[in-house]
Amino acid sequence: MSDATREVVAKAFEERIDQKKLMAVEALTELIYAPGYKTKIGRVLIRGDKADGAVEVTHHNRLSRAQGQPLYKHLAPEGYAWLEIEPSAPEGEWFRLVALHEAARSNGTRGDSQVRRFYKGDTVRHPKDGRRYVIRQSKNDRGMPRLVMTLVTETANGACQRF
Repeated sequence: MSDATREVVAKAFEERIDQKKLMAVEALTELIYAPGYKTKIGRVLIRGDKADGAVEVTHHNRLSRAQGQPLYKHLAPEGYAWLEIEPSAPEGEWFRLVALHEAARSNGTRGDSQVRRFYKGDTVRHPKDGRRYVIRQSKNDRGMPRLVMTLVTETANGACQRF
């Protein structure tokens, strides 16, 4: 988003909050038009004071390419590539979720040989009862890394079923 567009959106937002006494979501629900072109500005996303883990992406359109100036946008990560467990790390720093953009930068290379990675689709065995689970999702639950897993059971004919 250009600085001019950002100013237009900020001005319309503040105006609607102050004068019409609307809530933030309601203020951005009404269309905002770019003054020079009379076109609507869409996809306004409400963020807090900062976007944690947002990555700057550079891109071009025809106009910006002709002017030789790239456009920038900041994307928040939409998921995690894997969960890393490092037994030799200090207490509380053993687990780390690796965001998709961070994983793409590392090209999947492993740093330390003691670090274990758990990916979506991996099968793990519970150490106490021997049950097998398939990892379906890695997520951050109130600051703690979590794995969403499904139990794998075998039927009488030996086929595996996942619940």
